[in-house]
Amino acid sequence: MRRATIATAVILFLACISVFAQNATPQRKVTPQWKVVKAIKVEQGTAQVPLTSLFTPTKIGAYRYTAYIAAYGPQQNEGWYLILSWNDSTGSPQSTTNFAAPATSGYAPSLPFTPQPGVPVQLQLEASTPPPVDSTYTFWLTIEHLE
Repeated sequence: MRRATIATAVILFLACISVFAQNATPQRKVTPQWKVVKAIKVEQGTAQVPLTSLFTPTKIGAYRYTAYIAAYGPQQNEGWYLILSWNDSTGSPQSTTNFAAPATSGYAPSLPFTPQPGVPVQLQLEASTPPPVDSTYTFWLTIEHLE
């Protein structure tokens, strides 16, 4: 009798384990993904772009941007400055500059940054001094947030 009781208890125990194991949902690993916050493309521009707000982060986080500028026109030393500026998470002002003289290009690989929440990330496009003559530009800028 005692063996039968122990055997029954073991069978019930194993049955319970198999039922709970089947009903348990497997833990899904969440992989962080980059989400585009802002993407800009300007083709054949000829004018400067004043300081312009692109977006204002609402919380601290990891961001990255990629920029490319190409200038067209006669070969010369003058050109265009593509400038991105922000305050980092500590409040310190930061900026990066990409330069392209006519018949050249400037490229910024993906650069990480952590902008201060509530303070806008801004873009500016300036002509050099002296300004380029008979020159146009095309630029691309992408900003992504890690979520």
